[in-house]
Amino acid sequence: MSTLSNAITELEARRSNLEMELEKIMQRLRAVKTALAASDEGSSAAAPMGAVKVAKARKGRRGRKPKSATAAPAAKTAKSAAKSAAKSTGKGGTRRWFEPGEVNELMRKLITKPTRQTDVIKQLATAKGYAGKLSKKEKMRFNWAVLSALKAAVKTKRLVKHADGKVVVR
Repeated sequence: MSTLSNAITELEARRSNLEMELEKIMQRLRAVKTALAASDEGSSAAAPMGAVKVAKARKGRRGRKPKSATAAPAAKTAKSAAKSAAKSTGKGGTRRWFEPGEVNELMRKLITKPTRQTDVIKQLATAKGYAGKLSKKEKMRFNWAVLSALKAAVKTKRLVKHADGKVVVR
């Protein structure tokens, strides 16, 4: 019986690791897709139909080609987009918990009466789908992100903070 439970826990751990790897790959693919879309828009707007731009390689200070002249502009933007996507998912990168303006819309929908800040954090985590899925470290970062958003919303007068610490939408 114990071997069966060990096998199940091992399979569940492998499944969660594979899901995380798949999410990283999907983020990279999205970054490449946006980079390619941006390069297609830039090249079609800059050059007339049928015209092809050729990058000229200029010599550097000592007669050598600079490294940036050898790379094509589209490849360069795709490369930088892929780097930024990889950086955000890897070590040292920052994670964007909310899109610009998203937290204000969610708070407007979720806060209908004076609510404690901890309850706002729990409601936002549930609304975003993070409830019960974050590690302890990520949960703390999410909490600080929400608290910072609450503080900014109070400062810009989108929320009102009462003396007892509860917040309400203005």
